[in-house]
Amino acid sequence: MNYNVNLDAYVIFMEVYETKNLTKAAENLNLSQPTISYRIKKLEDILGIKLFNRTNKGIETTIFADELYKNIKKSLENLKIVERELIEKKENGIGHIYIGVQHHISKYFLTPILKKYNKTHPNVRIHIISKGTNELVRLLDDGKVDFILDTLPITSEKRMLKIIKIKELETCFAKLKNSENKFIFPVVGSTMRTELDRILQLNDINIEPEFEVYTTEMTIEMIKEEMGIGYTIKDFLLHDIQENIDFIKIVEPLPKLVLCVAYVNYKQPDFVNDFFELIEDEVKMSDIY
Repeated sequence: MNYNVNLDAYVIFMEVYETKNLTKAAENLNLSQPTISYRIKKLEDILGIKLFNRTNKGIETTIFADELYKNIKKSLENLKIVERELIEKKENGIGHIYIGVQHHISKYFLTPILKKYNKTHPNVRIHIISKGTNELVRLLDDGKVDFILDTLPITSEKRMLKIIKIKELETCFAKLKNSENKFIFPVVGSTMRTELDRILQLNDINIEPEFEVYTTEMTIEMIKEEMGIGYTIKDFLLHDIQENIDFIKIVEPLPKLVLCVAYVNYKQPDFVNDFFELIEDEVKMSDIY
């Protein structure tokens, strides 16, 4: 029997395995569903095994599919490492790190780490991509970033992610002493706003904010301009404002955010692992778990 299989067939198999949905797999690969079905059937015929069973609830994988997926995934991950090593050699030892991070985390947490890392790894080029959580996860799924820095929840429908907790971030209501008593909230749908609304509802507190702001930096700037009482991240606020702050007790305890590193769990180049170690050292030096 001829076991020569086109690599595209394995890419289709991986997508179907991860999505457990032919329609979703077809959309992700820009192919028609009949094409996906045909290619999977052809792969099964070539290998002589059943990979998927159709049920009323969708697609179920077989033990053969589980084993095939595990081995293909490992092979593709090793291939990615080889590709990076070849590029590094071609560029005379210059490595590249691609980091996905929300802008406020980059400004208040990541920048000092980047400065230290650059001194010890001058031959590594660092690429920072700032997006919202959903887009960052998509970049991670597609292999376009090595890891992301973001607050929980971080979930992927396509991959098993390794998530490491860096630190907890306290939130607060704060204003300057001469500020107006107007409220500045994060926008509806953001992690911070969702958790805040949950806590306020549990305590039968109803607040209609005068301002709804998309970024943490904007909230802090409005607090600095004495525009009202802002709900924000305490560590980041104290980074920019050290004096004349009034912390307002409206409800306790306030939600805490959990800052994490998330990445696809495969072998990383040594210079990427060095970056992880520097983050761990920074957290220890900050006396935060």
